[in-house]
Amino acid sequence: MADNISNNNLSQIIKEQFSSSQFVEQLAKSIVSSDIFINSIINVIKEATEKQQEQIGQLTQHAMESQLNTVVMRVNDHDQYKKRKDLLIYGIPFQSDENVTVLVIDLMSKVGLQLTKNDFYGIHRLLSSKNSQNKSRQAIIVGLL
Repeated sequence: MADNISNNNLSQIIKEQFSSSQFVEQLAKSIVSSDIFINSIINVIKEATEKQQEQIGQLTQHAMESQLNTVVMRVNDHDQYKKRKDLLIYGIPFQSDENVTVLVIDLMSKVGLQLTKNDFYGIHRLLSSKNSQNKSRQAIIVGLL
């Protein structure tokens, strides 16, 4: 019983001492002036900052890749949309001094279409494929506005 009373008294004395403003002030000064404490805080902050920087880098790269993919898809869609008005003409033999614009306008007039060079955004021969037997029969692509 005496041990219990003495433990209670000791416990009460410790609580009072540790909760005194003078003890708390001295403890805080000791901790703040401790090089070990300061270095530990610096290391914790550095580790947290490095992890956040890594996460920011990963998120930034992911966002940039996502935006790039979106732009590439839009460009592809735009190219496909633009090509919906393209016309491929096969079977017209290549002539060394030909003007494909005049050739196409003449061909269109023969089928009843009156077009001018202002109706096209581009007319040219496509390169012949490597497997093509007849290099002189390259297709003509007509880009209509």
